[in-house]
Amino acid sequence: MQSTATSALVTDAGFCVALNDHNQLITQPCDQTVRQQFSWDAGALQLDQRCLVAKGVSELTMAECQDESRQWQWQEDRLFNSKADRCLDVAGRRHKPGTPLRLADCFGGANQSFAWQNKSSMFDKLNLKSLIW
Repeated sequence: MQSTATSALVTDAGFCVALNDHNQLITQPCDQTVRQQFSWDAGALQLDQRCLVAKGVSELTMAECQDESRQWQWQEDRLFNSKADRCLDVAGRRHKPGTPLRLADCFGGANQSFAWQNKSSMFDKLNLKSLIW
């Protein structure tokens, strides 16, 4: 899965992934602020020129992007971290604002399902069937 521009990373419950004031990823209602605008670059999940990296078994942090930052893979709708051998996960399967994200064993639950939501994509706003004559 590729994203060339910045866009929101949305959970299965419809919340956006955001960076809080403590350098932690949490869920928030989508508001298109800078703290919710991620980009994807060949295995690196980036926000404001920093990359999401594994820090220990379950912790995540944003750090300066380096070659070892390219540790993420899209597996269908999951983000898999090859360094930790775990998936991006909404902690405790809670789907409410402010819930932290972490690394957890991959099991395919809804709290491990993510998708890009590009705020500027015309196709997100159009009903393509209306374009067919």
